Amino acid sequence: MKTKNLFLSTAIAITALFISCNEPEPEPFLRVNATTFSTPPEASGQSIVITSNVAWKVSVGDDADWFTIDQMQGENNATLRVEVKANPIAEERNAVITITAGSLNRSVTLTQTGASPRLSTYPNFINADGMGELPGGRVAYTLNVTSTLRWTAQVMDAELQDWISIAPTSGAGDGVITITLDSNMKPARRHAFISVSADGIHRRDTVFQRAAQSMPANQFNSVTINGITWAKHNVNEVGYLTRFPQETGKYFQFNRPTAYSVVDGRAEPSLKYEVINENLDWSILNNPCPCGWRVPTATELNNLRNSGFRWMNEPRGAWFGTDAQTATFDTPGNAIFLPAGGVILQNEHFAIFSQLANTEGLYWAGIQGYIGHDSRFGPILPFSRNGAGADPRGSGLVKGAALLIRCVME
Repeated sequence: MKTKNLFLSTAIAITALFISCNEPEPEPFLRVNATTFSTPPEASGQSIVITSNVAWKVSVGDDADWFTIDQMQGENNATLRVEVKANPIAEERNAVITITAGSLNRSVTLTQTGASPRLSTYPNFINADGMGELPGGRVAYTLNVTSTLRWTAQVMDAELQDWISIAPTSGAGDGVITITLDSNMKPARRHAFISVSADGIHRRDTVFQRAAQSMPANQFNSVTINGITWAKHNVNEVGYLTRFPQETGKYFQFNRPTAYSVVDGRAEPSLKYEVINENLDWSILNNPCPCGWRVPTATELNNLRNSGFRWMNEPRGAWFGTDAQTATFDTPGNAIFLPAGGVILQNEHFAIFSQLANTEGLYWAGIQGYIGHDSRFGPILPFSRNGAGADPRGSGLVKGAALLIRCVME
């Protein structure tokens, strides 16, 4: 009986071993918990759960540098941690994460929404040197762009501004624009505007370049009267004085950089009808005087007015200064001659040259206010053959009119 049982047990064991050796391998499988994930523009984390019974590996595209995965290979079940960086631009971005196990593969599409549209630049005003240390005396500055958009940049009216260049002229997201300027060897200041645009948002920045050297006072035949150094010549073109002290020069609206001449009783270029009411002093950007000079204040004009006065019929104008009574063009002493040039007036239809041209002088002060002022009027020094005129601190004229300018040293 015992022999029979032993034989039966041995047979069962052999049968079980035979069956075990012929059992097929389990079918390989690979699954993920989702095929798409969406993330906000801020930095965030996502989890991809892998269910598998085989070894696997992860691959991503070459341009998928905006997220990281903590495991790129493994086997059996696992949870991948995907860390997504903040999206710096307003455009949506996508990437495909592929998990492969032999002939099996699963794809997960990762989508990140774009940031809110934004564009800003800094600084908005660059007060540049006239000469720098780069080859040829060139000088370079930087303009910082903060943006979530693809942007383009250009020098406005670039064909007229061959002294300035920028690079790059386009970008995406934050960036830095290098602005390179030629040395400014002229006596006049100059400026240009840089426009940065993106998706309907526009920013404009001003580059203002001084002359390489301010012109010394004696080069313009200046004179100091009661501690204030005056140019002996009126302003002609922006940054230049007239050749002779008896020349009227050109006319300027208040805080505007355009120089106007008078030809056959009319202004050239045509004086645009404009109500100027900005409550601002004459800005450095619009200063028509040569470098080292500026438009005088009303107090400085009043000081000149009180220093001495003498009217002349030929040429029409007046001497001002402590030597006004004896001054000549050959021996002016401490006095300057201000030609009587009148004013270019304007209305809605045309601009005409004032009939006061031979009998009255009107000169702008460089500050906004005067006694009892409102923002449409700017302070002036008025004078005529009848006398030195009213105190400039209480005298004003509509800013849209064009007057002459006499500079003082900065």
